[in-house]
Amino acid sequence: MGEPRRGSLRTGSTAPHHGEETVALATVGGAVVEQILSGRLGAPVDYVADVDEWVLVLEGRAVLEVAGTPVELR
Repeated sequence: MGEPRRGSLRTGSTAPHHGEETVALATVGGAVVEQILSGRLGAPVDYVADVDEWVLVLEGRAVLEVAGTPVELR
């Protein structure tokens, strides 16, 4: 296993106006911690992850659909 890679959280004010930007904050072995900076999306986006994910909303809100059930995060 190599040296860990580390970064810092960015503020929500740096998010794009439209779309999303993903920033890798830390990598250790096969684990990755990313910050997703989200702006407005024109329509819902389907995303199916190949791995398990853990999501935390720091600012604003998001609605995820998990196994057919909407889950609102704030």
